[in-house]
Amino acid sequence: MKIELITFSDSEINFLKPLRLYLSSNIANLSISETALDSLLDLPKKLSSLKDPDLVFVSIFYSLSSAELKIALERLVDFELSSGKKVVKAIEKIDPDDFDESEEALAKKYGGIIAKKLLNITLR
Repeated sequence: MKIELITFSDSEINFLKPLRLYLSSNIANLSISETALDSLLDLPKKLSSLKDPDLVFVSIFYSLSSAELKIALERLVDFELSSGKKVVKAIEKIDPDDFDESEEALAKKYGGIIAKKLLNITLR
């Protein structure tokens, strides 16, 4: 199985490394690719270049809304509907000063969501 993990270099929170570790240690025969895009506007190009993943995970933690965010989210929904691929979105508006969830807690939370969507299993 192949999973594509996507985040953005200016995302307020980046927990892809702990997520990769969590998934690798709980799901056998898993191929994971990880990408940090420079801009939200790079998302459509990245999605169109994917090499047939079983699931795409997109993480965007932001503190301020923007036109680029709106466009990226629209393109993500378009991709999900047109490709039929399984997509898990971790998209949250946060206050970085008040956000207290650890990277490991986020990895476990979203790792569980990915496992459920991909394999219909619950991770412990």
